Amino acid sequence: SEKKLPFLDVLVKKRNTSITTNIYYKVTDTHLYLHFDSCHLYHTKTYIPYNLARCICTIVNEKDTRDMRLNELKTYHLKQKYPEQLINYKSYCNVH
Repeated sequence: SEKKLPFLDVLVKKRNTSITTNIYYKVTDTHLYLHFDSCHLYHTKTYIPYNLARCICTIVNEKDTRDMRLNELKTYHLKQKYPEQLINYKSYCNVH
């Protein structure tokens, strides 16, 4: 396509003379992450949402899209019983 190109987990879009980036998910992605009540070490369960949020903060270059993606991620983790205070993603992004 001349307008957009998925590459690994990044979707690159061409808009006139600018380029925007977004997270790319395959259509088969179920967004099922490790359940918080699983028998894994606590630090493992806390770094999963942190690293996924940092990926979004790094890849997505438009603030509105980034906020939308972070809210989606929060919904996915709430379904997996992650505590809400652990998934306060806005504090993970150092960009404004």
